[in-house]
Amino acid sequence: MANEELARQRGISLENQSRISQRVIERMQDGVLVIDSAGRVRRHNPMVETMLEQRRPTTRRCPNIPPTGSGPGRMVAGSG
Repeated sequence: MANEELARQRGISLENQSRISQRVIERMQDGVLVIDSAGRVRRHNPMVETMLEQRRPTTRRCPNIPPTGSGPGRMVAGSG
């Protein structure tokens, strides 16, 4: 029972940390764009939408960003 409770608490803690991280990314003044190895946009913040002059990046491959062969994805950040 103690292990199950510890696992439950860690799951809650991980979920909370994930929400905090997402809020930080959303409020950053830099554009944040997370792309998987196939070039699909997986996460982004509002600033990157402004930078790219699009309402929402799609899950289609980004034409100007070549796919990468390493890791599950990469993060590209920068300011205008």
